[in-house]
Amino acid sequence: MLRSLLRLLLGLVAVGAGGCTAPPMERFQFTRVTMGVSATIVVEAGSRETALRGAAAAYERMAEIEQVASDYRPGSELMRLCGEAPIGEWHPVSHDLAELLSVARDVSQRTDGAFDVTVGPAVKLWREARATGQMPGRARVRAALELIGWEAVEVERSPPRVRLLKAGMTLDMGGIAKGYAAREAGLVLEELGLTRCLVALAGDVYAGAAPSGTGGWRIQVRSDQSERVVGTLVVAHACVSTSGDAEQFVEIMGIRYSHIVDPRTGVGVVGGAVVTAIGDDGAYVDAAGTAGSVQGTGGLGNALIQGRGVTLIVHHGSWPLEIIGDTRRVRWQD
Repeated sequence: MLRSLLRLLLGLVAVGAGGCTAPPMERFQFTRVTMGVSATIVVEAGSRETALRGAAAAYERMAEIEQVASDYRPGSELMRLCGEAPIGEWHPVSHDLAELLSVARDVSQRTDGAFDVTVGPAVKLWREARATGQMPGRARVRAALELIGWEAVEVERSPPRVRLLKAGMTLDMGGIAKGYAAREAGLVLEELGLTRCLVALAGDVYAGAAPSGTGGWRIQVRSDQSERVVGTLVVAHACVSTSGDAEQFVEIMGIRYSHIVDPRTGVGVVGGAVVTAIGDDGAYVDAAGTAGSVQGTGGLGNALIQGRGVTLIVHHGSWPLEIIGDTRRVRWQD
């Protein structure tokens, strides 16, 4: 789900490009299409070879997660689970899939279903609507809603296994997998000693230690339809995810419907806020931002941040911005 509402400010040249004495670390940037979006990695390293090795390992980790969680690849673990798992019986899955589904259930429960990975049947209808410009028929929407319900997916982490309770379910990780992948890739870089790192998959970012001589990585937060910059965050050691319909939407009979589908209605969200979530868990932050865009933060804020340390920045199309949670996590560039 392409949500490039965050724009990285990567204007700094490599450290030591013009000084008399070259510092030991340089900045390197790599970009590759991964999980259907442009995935950018920025690291500080002692040599290009070291940076290349780290980036290759991080991209490999993201590719592994894509093979687990993609709903575009018929052979992905997610799609095989939907097509092959016996209904009502426990089915072994990978650690990654169990972790994603566990976080998804948590967010679904906290938001009364505003986020729900079983929304797949309705998402399929709205992908067609975006291609044709035509509203899905009411009967088709009702049929899709019959297959949606997060309670019908049970998951255990140890051993990792899943039980589907409803035949015909199609799971969709569009609102959670990229945040998970960004953080996992960042952890790979850190394990290789590249602690000053940043991974960005469209609207999902993992920021490691701050670049040398700075207070953190600078990330622009933009509004919905206007793409107006509403602020520049300075972050380090955090996951950031922004959800909204700035780029993916369909306009039908004068009404703008988001690509983000409300699992409770089966229809694309209309007039949803742009929500930026900041926290430690990439998957949770990604899902929290999606839930906020679906329902708004009224009544959801406390449920989403309780016990998770998540901060939500909400832009309703007018000023001021609404900040819910620990305001100390929100540092704006002067």
